[in-house]
Amino acid sequence: MRTGIYIVLVFLIFPLTGFASGWEYYVEPKVIVSLNKSNGFCLNLKEETRFKNGKNYYDKTFVGLSKKLKKDIEFSLYGAVVEIKKKDRWDVSYLLWPELACKHRLSKYELNSNSKLECFIIENRWNFREQLSIAFPINDKISFWLGDEPRLLSLFDKTYFGENEALAGISCNLIIKTISSSLNIFYDLRSIKQNGNWENTNCIRNVLNFTF
Repeated sequence: MRTGIYIVLVFLIFPLTGFASGWEYYVEPKVIVSLNKSNGFCLNLKEETRFKNGKNYYDKTFVGLSKKLKKDIEFSLYGAVVEIKKKDRWDVSYLLWPELACKHRLSKYELNSNSKLECFIIENRWNFREQLSIAFPINDKISFWLGDEPRLLSLFDKTYFGENEALAGISCNLIIKTISSSLNIFYDLRSIKQNGNWENTNCIRNVLNFTF
């Protein structure tokens, strides 16, 4: 089973890399602090840092509150500060968004959906993101997963399909000194529509979650 998963990863991801012109690397640590375990109410803190050509060019700092509505349904409200380096300066923008995450078990597989309605405050712009994925368990701790995240940009004003991310990776549940954690390493073929043409970038992303 494990050998088959690795073969699928190689034959799935390797051809996709040819569609992109360059590589980027993401580091995404996240801390989840339970505020009320009985009600499933949590504080979420996350940092997303992107590197291109060995240099940091993008930082995104998240803070949010989440609430379990049912066992496999969670609603969150987030805010974030985004800093993007352009030549010799950093441009700053601010975001707010509600987020709805759902899980559905189909036999031993897990289907996931994650919906976000983003508001860029300064730009007065709205985007909608919907990530769909399916996880295939390798054992009780490790899963292989596939996903896709299309994005509709400029909602309410000449809406268009302007971004997409094709995803494939491995997630692993960990226990570090009684702290529940998970590591998610995945490939992301990021596509952005620019002047009528699609520009593709290969991204390797590392997401490390700690739950207290």
